[in-house]
Amino acid sequence: MYKVLIAEDEILVRLGLANSIPWEQLGMVLTAQASNGMQAYELFLSEHPDVIITDIRMPLMDGMELIRKIRETDASCKIIIITCVEEFEYARQAISYQVEDYILKLTMDMSEIETILSKVRTALDESHLVRKADSLPEAARDTSLLTELYDCLCGYRSHFSFNRFPFFSDSFQVAFIRILLMRQNVPEEYKPDRICTDKSLYQLLQRQLEHDHGILIEKAPGDYFFLFHNESSFLGDFDSVITLTRNYFNARPICGISPSVPHPDELGKAGQCAQACLSQYFFYPQEYLFRADAHLKPDVLKADIPARINKIFLSFSDSYPCIRQLWSEYADHIRKFLSDSPVDCEHIRKLFYYLADYLLDRLALNHNCEPADNCVYNYHRYIFEASNIESIYYIFERLLHKLLSLTDTITTLSKEMAEIIRYIEQHYMENLTLDILSTHVNYSRGYLCSIFRRELNTSFGNYLTKVRISHAKQLLTSSFLRLYEIAEQTGFYDYSHFARTFKKVTGFSPQEYQNHQSVDTQEDAE
Repeated sequence: MYKVLIAEDEILVRLGLANSIPWEQLGMVLTAQASNGMQAYELFLSEHPDVIITDIRMPLMDGMELIRKIRETDASCKIIIITCVEEFEYARQAISYQVEDYILKLTMDMSEIETILSKVRTALDESHLVRKADSLPEAARDTSLLTELYDCLCGYRSHFSFNRFPFFSDSFQVAFIRILLMRQNVPEEYKPDRICTDKSLYQLLQRQLEHDHGILIEKAPGDYFFLFHNESSFLGDFDSVITLTRNYFNARPICGISPSVPHPDELGKAGQCAQACLSQYFFYPQEYLFRADAHLKPDVLKADIPARINKIFLSFSDSYPCIRQLWSEYADHIRKFLSDSPVDCEHIRKLFYYLADYLLDRLALNHNCEPADNCVYNYHRYIFEASNIESIYYIFERLLHKLLSLTDTITTLSKEMAEIIRYIEQHYMENLTLDILSTHVNYSRGYLCSIFRRELNTSFGNYLTKVRISHAKQLLTSSFLRLYEIAEQTGFYDYSHFARTFKKVTGFSPQEYQNHQSVDTQEDAE
């Protein structure tokens, strides 16, 4: 599907175009609409549309200025202008900026517009094939051969005319490269991985990979096949791709590699194998390269998953003592499920679905449990969309935190302890000491120490630290605050003390934790 942007300040004209054109039938999708030229240019930079339909006269930036700025960086985007009769001279001038066609507002006819868009679609298809052909050696720049090669790699056909293709004179391998956008600030739980579709990526990959007689084929924006002979040369080039995509596109590549293929008849199997290798990313999201001969370690995973879930449960046990009982009840169910099921992404998702339903059933929820139902409903959707197991752990931790905040669990503590916990939650960001707390709740220091030990099995200082670190974690993954600001807002008035304490409690520095949660642990790429 080719992406379309409409820029038109008259809302009726804009809505008419948006709602009257059969975009899907034309192989297009309307991805953005703008009411002025400035907004249109910002959307162009973020959305990278293939087609732009723009008015000539618009506020803030007119259509001519918009087209001029677009052409400074993108010569391939197809532009159609909307104009009035009195602006026709502008339309003539726009031709110098490689405008595809124009639409007259007063006589605008949808069938005519569809005809124009059909021509644009044909031109885009042709340029797409040419762009693929440009990635091949000179002897292979034959669009019919290229189409066969593409279809074989995708599994659409089994036969390929390799006798006319000199690349296949020796054994070769297929890599399948996917470019993922790095997640930042994670505003909606833990966003699934998105594929980077910036058009400039293709040129970057060409420059970095093709010098050693390799063949780059774009399957879709962000997804690429690469055929090569020399694996060590490819791996060196791929290291450069990792660095450049991170620095210039805020993205990270992952790559599946097929075994060596001795004959072109195996091309389709090699292409499918390379794509299938990326399924390993679910369990190893910190990795970049995945091979067909790499094997999951089910025994290790079956031991690691309950341990990780247990760690998440126990991180809430100081504030919610009942969580220990819930874990002891369900731990055996988790281990049995894992022992009876294959270790794959679908069964892991199913395990976390069951775990959420169990919590919803067992927690002592407040009388109005509609918010809890909504949390679990959204959680199921997030788990379904999650692309790796680290994302699922994070999503589950957020769900558990939300559900516990909706429980009556705190009332199982004594009234004195419940009052103390509420006060700490309201004042943890202040310079809270045992003496200040003692004055507020009107208990002696000795009694406060004993009640913390008896009911929470910890000291006041340890409990306060865990509360502060818990809130710091949330701010690290959901705010734009600087690290020293997060320290101040969670009661640590000295950043170095905050950093030392955070690492002692979590095992990570604040920066490491933030990176780990927002960009799939990119420390290995640094």
